[in-house]
Amino acid sequence: MKNHAGHAGFIIAATTAFAGFLLLGWLDANVKQKIRAAETRIDINKQEIGAIKGDFSVFDPGAEFYNENHPYTNDLDIFGKGSLFQCLNKSTTIFGKKRLAEYLNNAYQLRNEIPGRQEAIRERSGKIDFRQEFQRIFFKQSADKDDLPAIGSFFIQPPGICLPGITYRRISD
Repeated sequence: MKNHAGHAGFIIAATTAFAGFLLLGWLDANVKQKIRAAETRIDINKQEIGAIKGDFSVFDPGAEFYNENHPYTNDLDIFGKGSLFQCLNKSTTIFGKKRLAEYLNNAYQLRNEIPGRQEAIRERSGKIDFRQEFQRIFFKQSADKDDLPAIGSFFIQPPGICLPGITYRRISD
C-alpha cells in the first residue's frame, strides 16, 4: 500500500510539473508575440513620425503605376519617387495599393465619391488603434491576388467581431 501511495504521489507531481511546463511555454509564447507586436507598432510609428516631418521615402512610390500616356498623372507627379501617391500611400496590402492608384488615375470620374470618402476618413480618423492593428497584421507582408478572399473575409464580418467599436462600411464597389 505504501508503494502505491509513492507512485500516486510521483504521478501527481510529474503531471503538475508537466502542466506547469506547458503553462510556462504558453506564457512565454504569448509574451514573445506581444513583444513582436509592440516592436512592429514602434516601426509603424517611426514611419509615421518621419512622414509628419516630410520624409515619405519609406512608403511605396507606386512607380509601377506610372503611365506616360495618362492625361495628367505625369504633369502632376502622381506616381514615382516624391509623388502624391508616395505621400498618401499607407496601404499595407497590394489591394489597397492598387485601389489608391485606381482612384488617383480616375479622380475625375470618381469625383462624386469624394464626400463619402471624406466622411469615412472623418469617421476613422480617431480610430488609431484599428488602423495600427490592421497595419501591424500586414506589416512587411507580401500579398497577391490569391490572398484576396482571406483579406475580404476580414471586412465581411459584422461590426465588433474583428475589433470592438469599429463600424464597417463599404464606400463603393
